[in-house]
Amino acid sequence: MDRIKNISNGKDLIVFFDEFISKNKTYNASTEELLSFLIDGHDLKPQTHNLIKAIRILSFEAQHWQEGLQEVHAYHNLNHMMYVAVIVTILIAYHQKEIAPINNHVLALDDQLILLLVALVHDVGHPAKGNPKDSPYRNEEITYRFITNTIEENTLPNSVMDDIKILLYATSPAGPYQFLKANNLFKQAGIWGQKPDDYDDPKFEPIIRLTQDRKLCLMASLLNDADLSLGAGLGKVHALNATKAVLQEVGIDAITQDSLHAHHTSFLQRVFGDTGFLSMAGRALMNENYFRLIEKKGDTKKPD
Repeated sequence: MDRIKNISNGKDLIVFFDEFISKNKTYNASTEELLSFLIDGHDLKPQTHNLIKAIRILSFEAQHWQEGLQEVHAYHNLNHMMYVAVIVTILIAYHQKEIAPINNHVLALDDQLILLLVALVHDVGHPAKGNPKDSPYRNEEITYRFITNTIEENTLPNSVMDDIKILLYATSPAGPYQFLKANNLFKQAGIWGQKPDDYDDPKFEPIIRLTQDRKLCLMASLLNDADLSLGAGLGKVHALNATKAVLQEVGIDAITQDSLHAHHTSFLQRVFGDTGFLSMAGRALMNENYFRLIEKKGDTKKPD
């Protein structure tokens, strides 16, 4: 696991990711590996112990959720959640080593553990269908209820639970990724604490704190990049397999290669465009893979 600290480019990322998932360990065993990597060498405070306890309990119960399904979802399943947990751990390590010394936005251990917790369970309870227009966070609310029903009340302080809820909401496909992109453009322009005008929509009110809280905005950016990484940042094979699984989950089984490529191209253009990933760590480790992917498709060229 110490190899995570030395991942410095897109190729290293893919190699480590493929090796990790090929081990075919149980969900709990893989969780323990990621957890051990993050906490190694740290003095653990009481709240940190509570976070670790919550992660272990939730990981265990996530397995029960999937075992209770009549049919395992093609995409929103334990494999996907573990993939996100692995990538977010890699992004955290890169951020702490390469980015934080430059911008001084160091993530405390508890913040890292909150990201791991959310990644590990962010799609538990997913009904294998998207959020309805009149309820843009329905699936995320299902997951949040799973968390609150699983861990004992007062295990984690209200402030941590609030962070967890916003991070979950930020994974909704109803627009938070684009909201975060607009927010980050404001930051790059030296403007902070303003809501992007283009996203003055009531559905963004639950995540409006992302425009005020730099740390939470960073955490949401890392989480979202990890959540979307399989479709854009880990090479063509992973990308097309992820797209096929998403289509199968919504009942589209008979799909031609041309149609598969068309769906994937539409996803890339709609979500990533010509800028790629959101966080500095995501761009550093996955943008080269993304631009290689879209250049092969001939859709969008890497900007100068």
